[in-house]
Amino acid sequence: MDEEGIIQQQPQEEDSRLEQDEDPIIEMTEQRVHVITRRSTASTINQDKEAKRMNKDSLEGLVGRYLDLKSKQVEDEVTQMAKGKESAQGNDFSIMRCISVLRSMNVTADEKIKAAEVFDIPNNTETFISFSIDELETTLLWLTRKMDKL
Repeated sequence: MDEEGIIQQQPQEEDSRLEQDEDPIIEMTEQRVHVITRRSTASTINQDKEAKRMNKDSLEGLVGRYLDLKSKQVEDEVTQMAKGKESAQGNDFSIMRCISVLRSMNVTADEKIKAAEVFDIPNNTETFISFSIDELETTLLWLTRKMDKL
């Protein structure tokens, strides 16, 4: 038995020594792994935060450029609409339209020539067209007075 007891005690003693010897090593290794894991996790988190900041900055820049582009487009459209309105009004009181109205009136060729001189003044074309909408008689009376002043 003694031999068996010794044999049985030796593994137990070795087991207990191994457990005692390995515990600090295992704990230190686990602590190192834990510290390394924390550091790499912190590093990954910092990298993620930095990437998000960069994405946010680039997104803000992109949105800013988009808004600038849209603002310019709106300004261009407003300018185009204003020009279109001016040209439409300009066409409403064009010399061609005045002569067209003049053809519908009972005037001589000589009066048509004199009327063309009256139409060279922009305000006169507007007045002539405006009068022609209401009454042709008033329009003709106004035109003859303007021709007399030339």
